Amino acid sequence: MYSEGEEESGEGIDFKQDYSIIWDTFKAHRSIDLNTTDISWIDFLNLLHGVLLEGVGSLSKMLEFRTYKTPPKGKSASKVMESVQEASRQRMKRMYRIRKDEDQRVQDLNVSFGKMFSYFKGLAKKKG
Repeated sequence: MYSEGEEESGEGIDFKQDYSIIWDTFKAHRSIDLNTTDISWIDFLNLLHGVLLEGVGSLSKMLEFRTYKTPPKGKSASKVMESVQEASRQRMKRMYRIRKDEDQRVQDLNVSFGKMFSYFKGLAKKKG
């Protein structure tokens, strides 16, 4: 549900907004309490990717709802679903391709998400 003035983004995860869902999924499916467990950002991302690939938990269900595409008028839902699934497969293919420079990938992840993880971890400690 969106408040007045808010718009649907169609994006995947917002770490601040989705904190409780991420916590619930890690607790239920990995037996990890993010409020008390000290893990590195890379370990967190690896575990998150695993959970998402398995398609388990409230996080996967929430992402399914959040990224759902409504069929345009005049198009059958099955045709739209086929094109959405194909686009999703192509995104996953790009995401999970073998990269030539793994060190650069890790560095990029740290730069891109390091600050966000620090905030996320601080939020978890405040709640704990």
